[in-house]
Amino acid sequence: MSTFRDAENLGEEDPWLISLDLSYHLLDESEGLYYGLRDQGQFRHPPGVTTLSEGQFPPPTDTRARVRGLCIERFGQHVEAAQWDHVRLRDKTAALELDLRRLFTPEAVEEAVAVIEKARRVADLSPLLFAKPFKSV
Repeated sequence: MSTFRDAENLGEEDPWLISLDLSYHLLDESEGLYYGLRDQGQFRHPPGVTTLSEGQFPPPTDTRARVRGLCIERFGQHVEAAQWDHVRLRDKTAALELDLRRLFTPEAVEEAVAVIEKARRVADLSPLLFAKPFKSV
């Protein structure tokens, strides 16, 4: 970015730079600037960094990331949404939103993991204190 900024004689807050920064982070391979640079051989990984394979870095075991990841792993086909603060799941037995905003202690995470690991269907997640029914709008 600094090389481009210098070549184009742009200020640090130039809207063009901000736009490039945002387009760099697009995840769609047909739109993301990173992928274009990579495909042209213009992107250099830092020393020791290789292309990461899916699942190479599991979520931390004592945070809500573990709960979110486990829900996706166990109920992927039933996940309607997965965000930092919630996971929405729906199958024939239930439609539940797991509100992860207050899931901070390792003990609470472990309790949730135990329920999720035993669950066979979405309704089995109902005992979680942070689970609530939802209806699509």
